[in-house]
Amino acid sequence: MTNEFSTAGYWPGDFQEDGLQLWAENLRQQLRTPGVSLGLVFMAPKFFPHARQVLEILRVHARIPLLAGCSSQGLIAGGEELEENAGLALGLYSLPGRT
Repeated sequence: MTNEFSTAGYWPGDFQEDGLQLWAENLRQQLRTPGVSLGLVFMAPKFFPHARQVLEILRVHARIPLLAGCSSQGLIAGGEELEENAGLALGLYSLPGRT
């Protein structure tokens, strides 16, 4: 889901450093504005052992200056609720006057 000031994506896989880096970079490229103001991440429990690494990968490779989020057994991605083997959902936002 992408519009002028935001984009969002879903990572259905397991922790994979190289794959997450590429996914974060590609998601950032979908944002039509020059900078990200805010990132919101939603993480399923299977990523908890790697949470610190995942957050750093997202922050660095999607160039997110402010990253917030939460964890949950299930995620909503693309209008669909995912409870079985949920992954990561990431939204990138460019807030006017805040990039």
